[in-house]
Amino acid sequence: MKSLISNTLVALLLLLATGCEKEKVIAAQDLPATVQTYISTHFTGNSITKAVKQKDKNELYEVTLSDGTKLEFNAQNEVIDIDGKSKLPNSVIPNKILDYVTVNYPSNYIVGWELQNGNQEVQLNNQTVLLFNSAGDFLRIEE
Repeated sequence: MKSLISNTLVALLLLLATGCEKEKVIAAQDLPATVQTYISTHFTGNSITKAVKQKDKNELYEVTLSDGTKLEFNAQNEVIDIDGKSKLPNSVIPNKILDYVTVNYPSNYIVGWELQNGNQEVQLNNQTVLLFNSAGDFLRIEE
């Protein structure tokens, strides 16, 4: 009886260990074409140093670039998070948000952008976090 329980436990643990692989490092060329195009269009001069395919409820792709910028793409291959070490390219920020930051924070620049619960969050180089709705209208400064 002990042997049966032990064997069942071992089998269950092996099943859990192999069946729960949620992250897989992949080659840059194995990223979806739309993700590769987005990166080559907006982050010229950067190469992909790491690409991870994450599978939980939906597929996600996490990409790290040679300048340290990290991007996350959802199951529809749309960018949902950009975390930069320096100024993000203007082309990745919606115009209305870029205009707001340029006018209201002229000595700062955007280092992070995230789409979250239908809203857009941007982080400035001075650590200020601003929240905008999906249309790009300013909502508030996040604490």
